Amino acid sequence: MNALQYIKKEGLKNFSLEEWNNPEWCLKHTDSRLVIALDKFRSNYCNVGIEPSKHPEGWARLTGSPKSAHYALDRLSTAGDWFPSHSARQVFLQAIQSGLFGGLGFYTDTNGNTGKPQYMIHSDLRSGSLLWVRHRGEYYYPANGGEQEDMFWKVLANANAY
Repeated sequence: MNALQYIKKEGLKNFSLEEWNNPEWCLKHTDSRLVIALDKFRSNYCNVGIEPSKHPEGWARLTGSPKSAHYALDRLSTAGDWFPSHSARQVFLQAIQSGLFGGLGFYTDTNGNTGKPQYMIHSDLRSGSLLWVRHRGEYYYPANGGEQEDMFWKVLANANAY
């Protein structure tokens, strides 16, 4: 079931449709399991505000790589991007600890919904677990070890509130 159908039928405890830009489009292409997981996260794990990305491609894309969890051509997207209101590093660590998401990425080089620099978190429902940070356009995966792992932790350690 897509997220739009689910929200209209069941509702969410901690989100409203108005929090997404053009929810009729982006949530129609997004798997309901993702917004259910995000709703649980907002309710049970996260002690700060989180805001869904207003960019429609933060939820679903009809172009690009079919390997992307955002890809939604002939399937539903299983990925979403969102912005913590503050304490982004702590929220990212809480998202890892929650076990609700298979993939989690921490982005230091994005602009938030206001157009100003803001940390972004990508969450998806892939099977297995994958963590990464993107800093200055470069991706670092701790599972790769060595310099990749060192940079992952260095970027997180240096993440300040915007």
